[in-house]
Amino acid sequence: MEPSVELYPHFEGSSLRFSLNNIPSLPSYQLALVQYHPSSTFYHQTVARNEWKRRRTECLAKMEEGAVEKEEELRRLTRYKEKLDKDSRRMIDSSVGTEDRIYSQQDFAGEQSRTSEAREEVRSLKAELELERSKRVSVEAKWRSDAARHRTEMVSLRNRVSVVSCNVSLNVVLFCYI
Repeated sequence: MEPSVELYPHFEGSSLRFSLNNIPSLPSYQLALVQYHPSSTFYHQTVARNEWKRRRTECLAKMEEGAVEKEEELRRLTRYKEKLDKDSRRMIDSSVGTEDRIYSQQDFAGEQSRTSEAREEVRSLKAELELERSKRVSVEAKWRSDAARHRTEMVSLRNRVSVVSCNVSLNVVLFCYI
């Protein structure tokens, strides 16, 4: 098994000296640190998590737009290649000088390599996007299960509080009765 390369070395040593007053204005790495901040509450953590989700969704949308732009570039280059093929055939048929034919074929080779590069980049972006989507789905499922667990804990705490308040009320009534 290959050792993994740490993308953010010494991240755990990041400073926790930042204000929690305006969480949406924090940089992304500080949003990740909100849960470890000494003054952080459940509310702060929820706001930071929601802001991070919003930024991530926005970032993934921009990445997807980049893939669309690359696909458009690929279509444009393919049309250009087809036009070059047609023009080069016409030039060869009309017995134009060899210098022109060589130039045309070199131009075509350059466009063909750019087309291949664009296709490869589009494939790469699509693979990255699919990986990010699958990660997002698993993270969202974890958030949902965490939220369900927190709701269950809150209901349990409410039940305990109501039992304690009933006991206190009963004790007060009994004390007054005695």
